[in-house]
Amino acid sequence: MTIKINYVFILICVIILSIFLFLMFKLHKQSEMIDNINSKIVLQKDLMDNIVRSQSEFATSKNIEDFAKQNEINLSIIKDDLNKLNANLKSINTVTVKSIGTDIKNVESTGVGEQNPNSISNTLECIDNKCQNPDKYGYLNTEQKLNLVEPFSNNVVPLGEVSFSAWKDAPWGLRLYPREYFVTTVVGEDENKQNYIYNKFTVKVNDKDYEIKIDNARTLTQYPEAKFHWLNPRLYLGVDGGLDLKSINTQFGPNLGINFMSYGQYLIQPDFTILGLGIGYDSAQGQSILLINPFSYNIGNHIPLINNTYLGPSLTLDKSGGIGIVLNLTVGL
Repeated sequence: MTIKINYVFILICVIILSIFLFLMFKLHKQSEMIDNINSKIVLQKDLMDNIVRSQSEFATSKNIEDFAKQNEINLSIIKDDLNKLNANLKSINTVTVKSIGTDIKNVESTGVGEQNPNSISNTLECIDNKCQNPDKYGYLNTEQKLNLVEPFSNNVVPLGEVSFSAWKDAPWGLRLYPREYFVTTVVGEDENKQNYIYNKFTVKVNDKDYEIKIDNARTLTQYPEAKFHWLNPRLYLGVDGGLDLKSINTQFGPNLGINFMSYGQYLIQPDFTILGLGIGYDSAQGQSILLINPFSYNIGNHIPLINNTYLGPSLTLDKSGGIGIVLNLTVGL
């Protein structure tokens, strides 16, 4: 009975210590998230060929929702569609192109059109010794046209033309060219899952492309917050070493196991693996053992050139009912 009580006491201590370490780890991750959001801002940059790198920064889910509202984007519709694709929202990108506008007067005609079928004489007409030409500029005999263009900071895009026939009851004519607007986006991603967005804006009119300078481009990337993945089974190969509590003998040997849960920022490389079961061989005692691994921590986060390598405590159980505590080093397969 005393031995069983000791086992229970050890198990309770392990659980309490695990909870304490987890809370400390979570606080550390929250502080790290705030530091990364505040510091990792990549400024907008103009590249060659009118390609613009967006300002890129990490953001919380609340920041992204606010940003979407500012740009009148209904995120709920997008999230519903992503759910159908088993996907998650990662980033949001906006592109702003500004037309500089035009306000000019006394503009000459840029072309002429049809002739007035009832031509107006260009001879001087004199009344009370006051003479004037009824069609001094020829506007009464010829349709006048004016090209419409939209100026940007680096280019001018033709929009169409307006015409005026002074002899008609409805003198105005308007022609707008069909236009196509293209935004081409290239997405890059670094090892921390921050996105880098490159945009190019083009307008196509009359089979001709006009590259337009982008005035503002900004991207918010959802910061990958750590969370529980309740079903993330993964196979691990490892070695363990520790103490057999029943016979007070050492244990050492290889093992193969599977972990069912995980916690961390990334699904494929979590910070913790949780609830693992495995089989191993105790070379010191020459017998097979069952391992129960409550959790393991990814030490690859802190050691260069090592990824998906985990270290954590395990309970062992042999055929005779002997229980041991070992330290288990595993590598994800």
